[in-house]
Amino acid sequence: MKIGQLVKTVMFGIGILGVAGQALALGVYDTPATATGTRTVNTGGLVGGGNWGAPDNLSIAWLITPITGGFHYKYTLSGGFDQPGISHIILDLSDNCSSTSGCVTNSTVVKLEYKDDWGPAPSNPGFPANVKIDGIKFDDIGEEVASFVLEFDSNRSPVWGDIYVKGGSTSFAYNTALGFTQANHDSTTDSNFFVARPDTTGTPVPAPAALVLMLVAGVASGIRGRRSRQ
Repeated sequence: MKIGQLVKTVMFGIGILGVAGQALALGVYDTPATATGTRTVNTGGLVGGGNWGAPDNLSIAWLITPITGGFHYKYTLSGGFDQPGISHIILDLSDNCSSTSGCVTNSTVVKLEYKDDWGPAPSNPGFPANVKIDGIKFDDIGEEVASFVLEFDSNRSPVWGDIYVKGGSTSFAYNTALGFTQANHDSTTDSNFFVARPDTTGTPVPAPAALVLMLVAGVASGIRGRRSRQ
């Protein structure tokens, strides 16, 4: 291949990567999440309503640690979730998660229910309109404690997703992005609007930067291949 043609090929590849990079940077939802974090009402990462709308220190924190065959998930809800106590928690998972898929095992909450369209309902006060969660409901919690801890094991690695918590008959809390329109939910690049939750599969989703490097390697490999045949 002539030098001029090679330069054009490389520049074309860089242009493709630039477009791909922009597309990959559209949103953080369902991309790898941090193993620790906290979302609070006073920092804008959490929305509260009913009796849970007043406490500025209302918070959901998580700690995710590797274990044999997967990860241990620990969520700590504090700062006012005892007034009233927690009735149930809905956590974003995936439509391929089930009671036999290993998404959630060894849960500290006994009653679990999987569903692909959790959303607004009399039993889910304050749930954002026109929004659905594919996931699991940890039900009949009935805990009135200053700090409630939900723990379980999963064969899925952590990615950014959504959570909804109900208390009493009118109180609720959810991560801020759950209240966005679908387009804004999927395009936001601020991970502070989400919480960490189990992924669709057991292997981490490549970060956008890693995917770009894969594309670069592909372009370079293609150029080398063409050159070897000249």
